[in-house]
Amino acid sequence: LIFGAGAVGGLLINADDDTRREAVRMALDAGVNWIDTAASYGQGRSEQALAWLMKEIPAKRRPYISTKMAFDRDAGDFEGQAERAITESLERLQMDRVDLFQAHNRVAPLAAQVPRSLSVEEFLGAGGVADALDRLVKKGLVGHTAITATGDTTSLHEVVSSGRFASA
Repeated sequence: LIFGAGAVGGLLINADDDTRREAVRMALDAGVNWIDTAASYGQGRSEQALAWLMKEIPAKRRPYISTKMAFDRDAGDFEGQAERAITESLERLQMDRVDLFQAHNRVAPLAAQVPRSLSVEEFLGAGGVADALDRLVKKGLVGHTAITATGDTTSLHEVVSSGRFASA
């Protein structure tokens, strides 16, 4: 079960510290074993709140942590973007690695026409998103990689069927 640390509900972004602490405690007590965040959630505030909250939880009880980023197709250099994004997220989270790092882009056949979208080729081709994220796994910065699975169904099937990502 995953606790969403984003804008929907906004507990880790907008609530006071006692409310944040109580929300995470209640989630863990209810069986939640995963917290999902992103650099964009509260412009980093969600990741920052998780940093101190996780330090208050005994190691054996700590949930898995995932975060995500959106790649900028116009900036190119997917590997550089991924490295910068995970480094900044890990600094905010005060962690050495996260369990799952997700590409938070739509998959579309005409990606240039759809905001925040990438094509199947940009995900799977040489020097693409999958290669960039694989390098983060090899560096030990992330345990697994994923896509958030939004976009064109046929394109998503192709990306998922590649077996390059642990979850979608």
